[in-house]
Amino acid sequence: MLAGAAIIVAMIAAMTVLIVAEVTAKTDVIHIVVKVASISAPQLLLGVLVMVGGRAAYGNWTRAAPVANVTGEITRTVGILSAVGLGGMLVFLLMSGFKAEDMPAAIALGIGAGVGLLLTQVGMSVRNDRSYLD
Repeated sequence: MLAGAAIIVAMIAAMTVLIVAEVTAKTDVIHIVVKVASISAPQLLLGVLVMVGGRAAYGNWTRAAPVANVTGEITRTVGILSAVGLGGMLVFLLMSGFKAEDMPAAIALGIGAGVGLLLTQVGMSVRNDRSYLD
């Protein structure tokens, strides 16, 4: 399960670097989205399949998952840091004066911040049951 989470986190980091490089090169937004989706989709799917495969091998889907707490914590941390970092960069971009040529950067930062928030939610819902507190 940790290997799958590592694949997903590494892919998100690599796509962030790719998006920054493409925005710096002033690539069209559509091409950035297509390139990121075509490169990251197979690896993200592989990461999810590795996580599900690990969960299936470990068994007991609903209760016993010692790795789930660690995986959820890592996912939450990456999501929060991504959302705060990219959202902050978007706010600075908007405060410094938004121009037409800044549109691809703003879109990429907005998408990145949204993905960070989604990761935070996924990390929070990794371990829903709190029966160990009873």
